[in-house]
Parts: sequence; C-alpha cells; structure tokens
Amino acid sequence: MTSKALLAATALVAITISLPATAAELTVGFSQIGSESGWRADLAARRILFWMAYAPLILSSSDLVYRSAVLNGIARAARHLDRSADKAPLGLPRAPNFAWSPDYYARVAATVDQLVIMAYDTALPTSSLYRRYVSWAARSVAGALDKPGSKVRVLMGIPTYEPYSFMHRRGVETPENALAGVVAGLRGLGAGGTFEGVAIYAEWTTDEKDWRAYERHWRNRTE
Repeated sequence: MTSKALLAATALVAITISLPATAAELTVGFSQIGSESGWRADLAARRILFWMAYAPLILSSSDLVYRSAVLNGIARAARHLDRSADKAPLGLPRAPNFAWSPDYYARVAATVDQLVIMAYDTALPTSSLYRRYVSWAARSVAGALDKPGSKVRVLMGIPTYEPYSFMHRRGVETPENALAGVVAGLRGLGAGGTFEGVAIYAEWTTDEKDWRAYERHWRNRTE
C-alpha cells in the first residue's frame, strides 16, 4: 500500500465511523498530515493516545484492508514519535493531562503544609522520556516553591507497584528511572528550599530489589 493510500484510508476513520464526542482529537493533525506541524511530537503522541483508548471502536470493522491501514497508521506515528520525542522541548504540551503547572503548584502550596508530586501513571512510552519528565517536574516544582516565606514540604512520589498497564509501563516507570530523574532534576538547583525527599508508593509493594534501588540511587550506597 502506498503512503497516499495509507493516509487516505486512515483519514476515513473520521468519516465512516460514528465517534464519541470525546474522541474528536483522533483526527487532530489529519488535515496537516503532510506538513511539519501535523507531525509535531505532542500532536503525534495525542493521536496515538486516542487511537489506543478507542481501539475497540475503530478496529471493530471486519474489513481487513481498513484494519491494516489503521494499524499501519498507528505504527507509522509510533515510529515517528520514537525518533522525535526526545528532541521535543519539555513542558506541558508533552503531557497536558498529567501535569500541573509550577505556578498552579505554587498557588496550592499557599494553602497546604505538604505536597507530594505523583510522578507515575504518565503513560510515557520510554525510559528516557520518563526520566526527563520526572527531572523536569522535580526541578520546576522545587524551583517554583523555593521562595521566601514558603513553608510547604515537597516530596516526589516514586512508583514500586504492580500490576503494569498502559498508564504505568513495565520497564519505564521503575524506581531506578524515577529516582534518576529526581536526582537529575535537583542537580545544580542550588536551593533545595522546601524539598523534603521522595515518597515511595506503595510501601506494601516495595520488595528487596526496590529497596536496593532506593539505597543505590537516592542514598548513594552500593552495599
């Protein structure tokens, strides 16, 4: 199948199937699919996210040619994202539904004594992206809350739980990756301010391997 035929068949998803209103973003970027903006990393990621969420619907057709076109479209977008995501700037467009802005954290901090940043269930597909996200979150939130008079204590949530899922990826959201991200984010920050440490989630799912990772990556102990 040619690229032109593949794109045409994939675009038919929006024409031949009655999609729920919340799935409107399935077609974000289709009108610009041949342009640079249509393949922007955050748009490609959003398309893949909605394709996966509505897979039972958009793959319910018995037309094998149509199903093949859709699956190939998903694979093509995933390959593009794998090549381009690490080059995209960090920030909220990468994960708009999974992150508060530093300014919003600062407003919340004015009303509470402690904040724990839930650095998991991000659905990020690779270890490098997850580490970069945790690094960005630790640095931006700790920096935003390191102000004169700030009393809120900040911790970063570290995942040690199973089962794994689409949102909590095996081999990606690990204690090792999360702790490496926190350390990288705080390195050179200078202040630290109200940053208090890490919060392991959950204590009852943390095994010896996880504790060794904590000792090695957070406390710098190798024994």
